[in-house]
Amino acid sequence: MSPAELTARPAAGGWNVLDVVQHVIIVEELVLRALATRPGPLPLAERVRSGLRLTALRIYLRSGGRVQAPTPAILPQGSVPLDELRARWERARAGYATALASFGPDDLRRPMMKHPIVGKLTPVQTLTFLGTHLAHHGRQIERIWRGQAHGRTGAQAHGREVGS
Repeated sequence: MSPAELTARPAAGGWNVLDVVQHVIIVEELVLRALATRPGPLPLAERVRSGLRLTALRIYLRSGGRVQAPTPAILPQGSVPLDELRARWERARAGYATALASFGPDDLRRPMMKHPIVGKLTPVQTLTFLGTHLAHHGRQIERIWRGQAHGRTGAQAHGREVGS
């Protein structure tokens, strides 16, 4: 995509491609910061409840459902150049590799993050969520791109949902 295509905003005011990318990176960075807390293990019942809510969210998002951002902390913070976003993405991914390499068997039962809708998630559940989140926004970027290619704007290009 050209720089103009990355920053083209749908007429209805939805997110452009760089906004979507920035949102994904913000979420990844917040989850990475939460890794440092390492609280005690989650009770089995809570792990099961969170797992069921995560499954429901995954099904909803895969079926084309849209979710408004559950907290302003994950909204794009204005125009950020693609090179800066790429560097932040690479730092976050390197941080995950380092953090997860230090995990032992006991860490698999600890909460890795607290999702505002789903609840506390174990490392496996967190990685599942992050994969679902990334795939959801990949589809959103494809819709924005198709909307630009066909001259559609706004709701037709689905540039506004966030699916956190």
